[in-house]
Amino acid sequence: DKRPYGVREVIDTESRYVNGLQKMESVFLKCPNSPIPDSTKSVIFRNLRSLIVLNGQLLRQLQSAGVDGDVGAVLKNFAPYLKLYKDWVSGQSDALQAIHDLEKAPAAFSCVGGGARFSAWLESKHTEAGESLDALLITPIQRIPRYQLLLEELLKNSIPSMPEHGCEDLQEALRGVKEVAGIVNEAAADIARVKKLIAIEAQIVDLPYKLVAPGRVLLLEDTMWKVCRRANKEFRFWLFNDMLVYGHELVPGARVYRHHHSFPLFTQQGGSLVAQEWTEPVSNDIAK
Repeated sequence: DKRPYGVREVIDTESRYVNGLQKMESVFLKCPNSPIPDSTKSVIFRNLRSLIVLNGQLLRQLQSAGVDGDVGAVLKNFAPYLKLYKDWVSGQSDALQAIHDLEKAPAAFSCVGGGARFSAWLESKHTEAGESLDALLITPIQRIPRYQLLLEELLKNSIPSMPEHGCEDLQEALRGVKEVAGIVNEAAADIARVKKLIAIEAQIVDLPYKLVAPGRVLLLEDTMWKVCRRANKEFRFWLFNDMLVYGHELVPGARVYRHHHSFPLFTQQGGSLVAQEWTEPVSNDIAK
């Protein structure tokens, strides 16, 4: 009978998950003398306290039911409250951008003490918590698909003719989880998009604006030769769905570039978007 092992997996993973949420709150959010401004804390940590309360209650009920108890009823009653996760999920792109902004903050920014101090603080808290802030922030998003897998495994090892297995309750809980899972999957794609933009921005020196923008997607990144007046020069190009950016590498092999120029792909003319013409020649030979 594999069902008891499935129930134990639900309880054990929930315990580790709640511990991670509590660690995020105690180590990062409520840290004395935190360099994170209060206004930014609400952006990064959003409704963390609500998730801790919700999942703490779920954990206690699962532990009370035990391996042989009616965990189906517990999970069914929990499923409607998963809507709390929508707020967390929808704000993760903003949270990533807020952390990136703090890491790049100038030393004169008194609330933080500069990006170097903030990064050092993050590293010290990473050591204290045993996990990075980025890793902890993503755990609520990872938990929803994990619930789906756990419920599907429980159903597979439950017998419908045995009322104590609570198959109907498990099926109802699974339906609730799947509704939220769709939202989570969309958010996960957006988070990956934002992480990529932040990583590129960190590589470009003297970039006069933020790369992260609603709907902006990287289409292509490569090194090419640009035809210049005196001699052809090697540049790194980033093609997005709305703009082209290029710059030259500061130190060979370091993958750090100085911003040279940016071009919008479209301009606004009479209320319509018109494709911008590219007039500077670029060699078709991609540098390898």
